[in-house]
Amino acid sequence: MKEKECISQTEIPLAEIRLQLNYARTVGNDIHNVFADSTPDANRILLEYRNIQTKLSMLLDFIFQADLWCKTIEDLAE
Repeated sequence: MKEKECISQTEIPLAEIRLQLNYARTVGNDIHNVFADSTPDANRILLEYRNIQTKLSMLLDFIFQADLWCKTIEDLAE
């Protein structure tokens, strides 16, 4: 019973992972759109700089969280 309780405390809801993945995809697409032109508009990049910086930080946070989730899943599989 104790092992079952331990596992239930480390479960990661699939819905949460999907929500975060969709969020990261949206943020990534926003960043991509700023740089997607063959000759990006420097003025737009400068105007969007703070936004881009924040969105890149969000993506890095998602990658960090995804890595933790993968480690948790690997530990549960052992």
